[in-house]
Amino acid sequence: MLLISPKVRLFITIHFVKGSGTKATIQFIKNPSPNKAQRTVKVINTNDIKRENTNFKVLWLNPAEHSLKWMSRGHLNITVLLRTDDQSVQLTGRIAIKRTCNSIVSPLSGQDAPRPTMTGASGYASFEIDHKGQVYYKIFLSGLLNQVEEITLQATSNRHVVKRLTRLVSVDDYGRAKILGVWERPSFAQTCWLFNGNMFVNVRTALNKNAEIHGKLKQFPYKGHQLSYQEPPLLLSGNEVVPKIQTGAAGQAWFLLDKHCALHYHLILSGINRGSKNLLTAELQGFADFGEVPQPYDEHVHLLRKFEGEMVSGIARNLGPEFLRNLIQGLVYVQVSSEDAPQGELRSQDEEIVCSVVKCQRLNCSEAPIMVPHSCCPVCPDNEDGNSESIKKSLSNKKDCSFSGSKFKDGQTWQPHFPLIGLSRCLTCTCSDGRTTCKRNVCPKGFCQNSIDSTMTNCCVPCPGS
Repeated sequence: MLLISPKVRLFITIHFVKGSGTKATIQFIKNPSPNKAQRTVKVINTNDIKRENTNFKVLWLNPAEHSLKWMSRGHLNITVLLRTDDQSVQLTGRIAIKRTCNSIVSPLSGQDAPRPTMTGASGYASFEIDHKGQVYYKIFLSGLLNQVEEITLQATSNRHVVKRLTRLVSVDDYGRAKILGVWERPSFAQTCWLFNGNMFVNVRTALNKNAEIHGKLKQFPYKGHQLSYQEPPLLLSGNEVVPKIQTGAAGQAWFLLDKHCALHYHLILSGINRGSKNLLTAELQGFADFGEVPQPYDEHVHLLRKFEGEMVSGIARNLGPEFLRNLIQGLVYVQVSSEDAPQGELRSQDEEIVCSVVKCQRLNCSEAPIMVPHSCCPVCPDNEDGNSESIKKSLSNKKDCSFSGSKFKDGQTWQPHFPLIGLSRCLTCTCSDGRTTCKRNVCPKGFCQNSIDSTMTNCCVPCPGS
C-alpha cells in the first residue's frame, strides 16, 4: 500500500509472513518501452526499512516529478526482495491508480458559487479514472438561461484553474446541456486532488462571468447494485418549477423500479440549507405538463419523505397501477418543496414529447378519395383502376409503435427503457399495429435447491453457478 502526504512523501507498507530474521530490499523499476529498456528508478535498502511486527514500512521522500508521472500512469513496477539465511523470494507488481466503486462527483448549484447566484440553474459532474491515469468526465446542466462560456476545474487552495474542461457550450430551449470528455494527462498531484476532493467545478455563463453554478468534488460511497452515481441523474432546478422560481439551490435524483414495483430513490440537494432549520418535502407528482394550469393533485401525488439536510434515500411502495403507468410513460416528476417555497423550490425536467404532422401523398383519382381503417391518409376508391391493390395494401400495413422516444416495428418485442427508472428486465413490450402493450415476465419455476436471491438487474431468481 502506498500513501502520499501533502509534501509528496510516499509511505509504503508491506505485509509479510516470514520469520523475524527476514531482510528486505525494495526497488522501483520503470517498465520497458519500444525505444528504451527497463531501468531501476529507486532502491531502498534494508537499513532504510522500518519493521513493525509483520509489516515493513519505508519512506520515499520527494520523488522526482517524472517518477510520480510514471507512477500515476501505470509505468512503474515495485519489486520486493525478501531474504532469510537459507532462501530468498522476489515479489513484483505494477503500481496502478486506486480502483474504487465509490464515485467522484460534484453537485453544482448557484448557492455554492464564490458569489452566490439565484438563477434557478443546476448541474452535476462525475469523474472516473482509468488504470492509465486518464480522467473521463460527464457534466449535465439544467435550467441555464444563457450560453456557457467556460467550465473549469479549480484548485481549492488558491482557486487557480487546473483544467479547462470545455468552452462555449450552447444550451437547448430548456436550458439543458451535456458535456463528455477525457482529461488525458493529469499530473500525479492533480490525480491526488481528484481523489481527495481538493478541486471545484466552476461553470461561467454570459450572465455570470465569475460563476453561475459551482460545486466541490467529493466521493460518494458505493451503494450497491441499486444505485450508481456514474449514471446520469435527474436534475432538479428552480427553472423547472411552474411558475419558475429564482433559487440558488439545486438537486439530483436517482430512481430504480424493482421487480416488486417498489421505487428506490436517492436525492442529493445543495444550496438549500441557508443557515436556519428548513423542513423539506419530496414528492412524486403525476399528469404534469409544462406550463400547466394549477389543478388539484391529491389523487396523483405520492409523498416520498419529509426531511432535513441535503441527502435522503428510501423506497416508495404501494404505488397504484395508474400512477405506475404514468411513471413508466415519463409523465411523473419529482418536486422538492421547502418552508421558504412551499409551492415547490426544485423540480425535475418534464419529458419532452415531440409531435409531427403526417404528410399525405397527392392523389390523382377520378372519384373522390376515401378513408380506410387504420390509415391516416385518404386513398382512391376501390373501383379505380389499379387502386384496389393499394387499398388492400393500406389495410394490411400495420403501424409502427413509438415508446420512450424509440420506434419499433409491428410485432417487435423489447425490454423497455423508461425515462425515470432506466432498463426494466421484468417487463417485455410488444408492438401491435401501433399499440404498445407491456407484460410482466413469468419466471420459470426453479429446478434447484438453495436458489440465490435475485438482484435489481436480474428479474428471475437464478440457481447458484448459473
